[in-house]
Amino acid sequence: MAGPCFNDRMDYELAKELKDAGFPQRDASYYWTDGTLPSSYRHAAVLDESKYVEAPSYAAPTLSELVKACGENFRSLDLTLLPSSVWHCTGVNASATHVHWTFHGTTPEAAVARLWMGLKSPTENADA
Repeated sequence: MAGPCFNDRMDYELAKELKDAGFPQRDASYYWTDGTLPSSYRHAAVLDESKYVEAPSYAAPTLSELVKACGENFRSLDLTLLPSSVWHCTGVNASATHVHWTFHGTTPEAAVARLWMGLKSPTENADA
């Protein structure tokens, strides 16, 4: 089961997918853990660290970091409110004869993260 996160930009599984796809990892205060550490572990010096086993952690990048990582391939980000809120991120893969892709997510970060992963693996289908 997914563990604590200091934000709600994306879920544990998507953060792990980003890391596995090669997204740069950084500042631990924005990480998901697999649930074996308390959410305050990295910030509370009073905890007895010997009681906890270090768990895999995955960065939950900001929207700005994700857009920057997509670079000139990023085109747009839109929100559809009805029938339910869904974010749509479009991009272009210049190396694949300017193929336009659209990826969806429940948060803007999730949609742009999927675009970034699509750009890293252009052979997979968009609209995932």
